Amino acid sequence: MNSEMTDYIILSVQNPAFEANVEVMINNILDAGGTSPTEIIAYKDGDEIPDSDPPAFEQIPYRTMLPMIGTGGSNGRIMVRFRLPAFYNSADLVDFLETGMGNPKPPVSVESIVSAYKILRIDDGVDGEGNPIGHYEYEVTVQAQEAKFIPYMTEDEFGDTNPFLSGYVSGQISELA
Repeated sequence: MNSEMTDYIILSVQNPAFEANVEVMINNILDAGGTSPTEIIAYKDGDEIPDSDPPAFEQIPYRTMLPMIGTGGSNGRIMVRFRLPAFYNSADLVDFLETGMGNPKPPVSVESIVSAYKILRIDDGVDGEGNPIGHYEYEVTVQAQEAKFIPYMTEDEFGDTNPFLSGYVSGQISELA
C-alpha cells in the first residue's frame, strides 16, 4: 500500500436478496488491490510500510460485509469502509462496485471519500527565521456528514450513543456530538 490509497465509506444493505451481488462487490474491491469491506481493519497486524511517517501498516483484507467499527445496522442498512489503490469520484465508485452484478443490485450511496494518508500540504507561512513551515492533512473529496453517521453509531455500556468514529473517516469527524 502507498500514499495513493483512498478510503471510502459507503452506505449499503444487509439483505439475503443481495448476497450474490455483495460477493461480487467484495471481489471487485479485492481484485483491484483494495481491502474488502470490513468490520475490523487489522491495524498493525500486517507488515510495516517502509519509510512511512507516522508508521503505517499493510491492512489485512477480510471477506465479510459487516458494519465498520463504531457503527451498527439501522433499518437494514450499514456503513462499510474499504480502501482502494485508485481514486474514484462518487458516480465512478458506484459503477466500479456494481461491475459484474446482476439484478437486483444492492443500493449503495457514497458517504465519504478521503485520502488514506495525509498527503495534502498546507502552507502555514514562515517561522521566526523566515523558513517555510506547514503541515499535512487528508485530502477530502466527499466530506462525511455528522447527521448521516449518527443513526449508525453504536451505543456504549451506559446506553449513550458512542460519539467517536475512530480513524475511519481519516480525521474528518473525530467526535460526533
